[in-house]
Amino acid sequence: MEGSQGGGSEREKSNSSSSTTPVSAVATFWKDFKKASNEEKLVLFNSLLKGYQEEVDKLTKRAKFGENACLNIYQKLYEAPDPYPVLTSIAEDAKLSELESENRKMKVELEEFRTESTYLKNQQATIRRLEERTRQLEQQRNNRILIGSESFTENMKAKLD
Repeated sequence: MEGSQGGGSEREKSNSSSSTTPVSAVATFWKDFKKASNEEKLVLFNSLLKGYQEEVDKLTKRAKFGENACLNIYQKLYEAPDPYPVLTSIAEDAKLSELESENRKMKVELEEFRTESTYLKNQQATIRRLEERTRQLEQQRNNRILIGSESFTENMKAKLD
């Protein structure tokens, strides 16, 4: 696996590329073997058989290497702890942090509303006091007007008499 990425060892590189060149060598040898006469074929047959056997051995070795690499990766993944609990915990922590932040903002906003409410209550009390004072002053004015008009009426009656 690593050999195909270019960063592997010499053994991995030889396992990944060793089957391409010998196959072409065996193929060339096979073409020569087919062209040879029957007597030459008897002599070349052992060499051809040996070449094929070497190629099969290399392919078998390469397959075993690949299977072992896959098995090693599988074992490491199997032995690795399940990431779900950690990811769940991280997600819960993030959600908790978000809720805490929102809670802080809402507390600040609530305090602002309380302050504003207190201010408005104070204003209402002031308005009630001022309205009461206005009523009292109007009553005093009306009383003075009434007293003044009665006094004026008495003065006028006295002058007319």
